[in-house]
Amino acid sequence: MILIRIGLFDHAEGLFLLSSSDEYNPDLKTDPGIIKLAEEAGIKHVAVLVGYKEGEIEHKLKASKMQWTLLKPGEFMANALVDWQDSIQNDGTVHKPFGDARSSRIHEGDIAAVAVTALMEGGHHGKSYLLTGKEVLSRREAVQTIGVVLGRSIAFNEMTEPEARLNWAAQEYEEEDIDSLF
Repeated sequence: MILIRIGLFDHAEGLFLLSSSDEYNPDLKTDPGIIKLAEEAGIKHVAVLVGYKEGEIEHKLKASKMQWTLLKPGEFMANALVDWQDSIQNDGTVHKPFGDARSSRIHEGDIAAVAVTALMEGGHHGKSYLLTGKEVLSRREAVQTIGVVLGRSIAFNEMTEPEARLNWAAQEYEEEDIDSLF
């Protein structure tokens, strides 16, 4: 917050907030006080990348006098690559549950382009945008596509529910969160 007070917002009219992380239990905790400071600094429009659900930042923003736009992406394209890269490199297999689950993964650059548009063009105040990629693929299909791009075969090993639960527990997911994934 010290940076704001020394002029970080000087001459700024818009603000993009990343208030959450795609990581489980991230160390990213945006202080909701940023909304009051932005308003006091004269920010006119704030775009927020919303996590799994709206939280205190979004509620304070909606209650402010500033314009706001909420960006709600589905699955990030990079998540699959980060989550799958080690097993692809190590044994040429992706080990995950829900092989037939379909998702329209979105590239982070596309999310950024929407944020810029929301902040730079009029007409986006009070809107919540669900952001998706242009193609819906199952996990199996996504793995197959990665294999085609890499020029080699990559297998998909569908984890059973008990295997997936053990895997997520080892990653320190809370039992309630694991239940919600199923």
